[in-house]
Amino acid sequence: MSVTAAQVVRVLADLADTSGQRRSITSVDPDLMRWLPLSYTNLLRGESGRRSDGSGFDADDLARRIFKTAKLRGNDDEGVLRVGWLWLAGQHPEHGRILTPLVSLPVGADVVALAEPELSELITEPGDRLRLGAYVDLDPTWRDDAAITASPASFSDERVTGIPAWTRDASAAAGCATATVVAADRPAGEFQQSTDLVVVAGVALYVTPRGRRRPVTQAATLRSWANQPIDDTALGALYVDGTATPSTAHDPTPATASPFELNAAQRAAVDAVARQRVTVLSGPPGTGKSQTVAAVAFDQVRHGRSVLVVAPTNASVSALTALMEQTPGPDPVVFGSTAHRVQVANQLTEHSSNVHGDDEVERRTAVREQAFDDATRRRSAIAELLAAESAADIDPAELMLARVEAPGLFEQHTDLDRARDLALSAADAERRDRSWWCRRRARKDLERLHRLCRSSDDRALDTLTRHVELATARRRSAELQSSGGLDLAALWGSLSDATDRLRHANGALLHAVTHRRDRSDRRSQRAVAAVAAALRAGRERRRELLAEVDTSELLEPLPLWVSTLRDVDDLLPMRADMFDLVIIDEASHIDQISAAPALLRASSALVVGDPRQLRHVSFVAATRVDEALAAHALAGRPVAAQLDVQRNSLFDAAASVQPPMLLDEHYRSAPHLIDFSAQRFYDGKVGVATRHPRNERDDCIDVVDVDGRRDESGINVAEIDTIIDLLRTRELVGEQRSVGVITPFRAQADALETALRDEFDLSQIQQLDLRVGTVHGFQGCQRDTTYLSMCLDDDAPTGSRSFVDDPALFNVMVTRARHNVTVVSSLRSEFPDLFAAYLRHADAPTASGTTVAPDARSWSARVVTELRDAGIDVRTRYPVGRHEIDAVVGNGDRTLGLICGVHPDGPDAHVDRHLELSRLGWSIREVFASQWADELPTFAVELRASLL
Repeated sequence: MSVTAAQVVRVLADLADTSGQRRSITSVDPDLMRWLPLSYTNLLRGESGRRSDGSGFDADDLARRIFKTAKLRGNDDEGVLRVGWLWLAGQHPEHGRILTPLVSLPVGADVVALAEPELSELITEPGDRLRLGAYVDLDPTWRDDAAITASPASFSDERVTGIPAWTRDASAAAGCATATVVAADRPAGEFQQSTDLVVVAGVALYVTPRGRRRPVTQAATLRSWANQPIDDTALGALYVDGTATPSTAHDPTPATASPFELNAAQRAAVDAVARQRVTVLSGPPGTGKSQTVAAVAFDQVRHGRSVLVVAPTNASVSALTALMEQTPGPDPVVFGSTAHRVQVANQLTEHSSNVHGDDEVERRTAVREQAFDDATRRRSAIAELLAAESAADIDPAELMLARVEAPGLFEQHTDLDRARDLALSAADAERRDRSWWCRRRARKDLERLHRLCRSSDDRALDTLTRHVELATARRRSAELQSSGGLDLAALWGSLSDATDRLRHANGALLHAVTHRRDRSDRRSQRAVAAVAAALRAGRERRRELLAEVDTSELLEPLPLWVSTLRDVDDLLPMRADMFDLVIIDEASHIDQISAAPALLRASSALVVGDPRQLRHVSFVAATRVDEALAAHALAGRPVAAQLDVQRNSLFDAAASVQPPMLLDEHYRSAPHLIDFSAQRFYDGKVGVATRHPRNERDDCIDVVDVDGRRDESGINVAEIDTIIDLLRTRELVGEQRSVGVITPFRAQADALETALRDEFDLSQIQQLDLRVGTVHGFQGCQRDTTYLSMCLDDDAPTGSRSFVDDPALFNVMVTRARHNVTVVSSLRSEFPDLFAAYLRHADAPTASGTTVAPDARSWSARVVTELRDAGIDVRTRYPVGRHEIDAVVGNGDRTLGLICGVHPDGPDAHVDRHLELSRLGWSIREVFASQWADELPTFAVELRASLL
């Protein structure tokens, strides 16, 4: 019996289900919670904005502590700062002591709502959540009563009937049927310590506890999916098909078609997505994953396909959409937070008026074609000149042999184009698939070729064809030398400008095509309007409205959508194959259960991640996996190993059916910061494109030894004090930059957070864009400067040393910085292997390239020798990303890269290398033999003078 997608989804639903288990509820820290004035109930009524009532809330110490903590944890990313109402506090019959709101919503630093109210995760039954959530969303009684319900007295007020009844119902659904309603007239911690269970009728600002869990309704949602035809979805391709069968293919995308600057690996990824249903892309740190994701999305839209891009965090979504929005092309529909939803709703409302007629599309098509012709003409001209230069590099012995065997080809007036045509025609003489007449004509052309070459009649066609090539190359070389040799300096700038114009024209045309009037007819406009109305509705009503939308009509005018993974189910209809492609970013950090709703909504998938960074964290026991597989007849089947959600992330599951492609050039960090990971974790397969003589010797890693000890609670106070001192002396007196403080251990992260919160005021934290957390909390984040508190000493337990020595954790920890890393450590002996190797690397930033001259017979060797004889220091074979520069001279801003010959892979590769090196900030000069063969000493003297 074959596996079905429904079986797979039912297994995932069982593993997502928490019913029958003791669900751990993380209580709010009362020290990071503050009761608010009554005016803040306006947030719960769907309004926004701060309304101070003169209570001093804006200035008190507790409020400042809350705001600083949220900033240090990265509130802009995860909505760490929240407002809650109707608090369950005290001794819960199942979960012990709790302090958690029945209703809450995320807010920004100015206490403006970022999303609509959400129900407590204590309410798990889907029917209860639907009924109670719909009341919060829609019932006018809630909105009217919210502002006046602030004390137990109001719960017995005859004017107020809806909210008291709702509170009793919600408390019962949360397992607290007998909870008493009390006023918020004491510190929150006192309510938490109560032996009874109460509902506190108050509004509070608080910091979200760490470790938010999967939505409690996910299991029921997945079971609903299992009743739909879903075998043809991306989920089906991933688990059922197992072969990643081709999708509807289109021709490979040429480099000239994208509005993005792409390297070879990125272009290969774009092409692969067009050919197969599942594509897996491995992106080490700083290798342009976001650029590649955006390029794939735009390319798919260019070919008439719809795309859903999904990432796990708001920060990831923001990075992707910023890149898309600053590049001409289709407008991404971005959703998730309330701010995003309102913006999207307004965007959709305005969409029908923002359309282009055929005349505008035709105009932009003409502009694009003109830009394409201009860029192609300039590139072809350079390639032709490079081909002539390459032709000069001929083996003298082979050339002499050609002169002896085919002297006619080397006469001044011989028509070499005719010779080439005769050689091509003569190749048909022996082909049996050709007609008798064609073969007779081919034999005649071979005779003519012999006469033109003045060669013997028994000379083989292959030999004559090679002689034609040599004669053509020799003539091109002679013509180039007679004109003074090849100097492309004047052409590179114009080609770069023409290439930039073409990219912009590609994007502008794509934008016009996706906004054509004929893509937005009345049915499409109705679908767009329906979505705009749904986005303005409450959470539960929104689901109903979206389910009624004709998605085929919707995606015609709006083919590109971007969302956080958590919001896919909340904001998209439950419709299989709604999109042609789903792109899931940071998939190594995503579990298969959470990814399923996105995979079900598309027919093909691009899965992007990095198996050498931290993996997802699973709380599913191995026994539960075995039970779920057995329950749905999948135990012992090949898919069972893939569905081991405890061990396999989404990236792992996808990589088991499709070999990952590798992005192989790093563009973010200084060489000293990334070289260790590039060599240690990626086996030297990742080239460092940021490498340059002006930065390669920069010592970007400081090591500060501290005489500290890790106490019984896992905290090293001396390291914390040192980091605070360093921040004060280094950062607050310098230019504004972003700073991260990272440690492998949770206890140390919490202590660092407390110390930094107490030491710096909010303006300083904001100035430094200061964030603190564990390595796990920093995955996907970057800062200009990072401080690493290792929290190890000579008495540290073996388990802690092994934890730090985990390759995935260590890789993430040391690759978050762009410019500087400071390692703070109390360890003196028995260093973990990776840590010891990293400290050795920290002490020795090394120069790249070699001082060994190329093959002495080559032109490059002659150039290098002449320069050294002139007293110029030269490094050869200098690596920059995937490229290699023949020779490098000078230092700092006077550094010059010398290219001494045409790229070994030909003129096209030569052009790509020059353009990419120029974009990376290199000054490149070509030293071709056709120009300098007889004047190398002159060149060396001129170059030496320019470097002084």
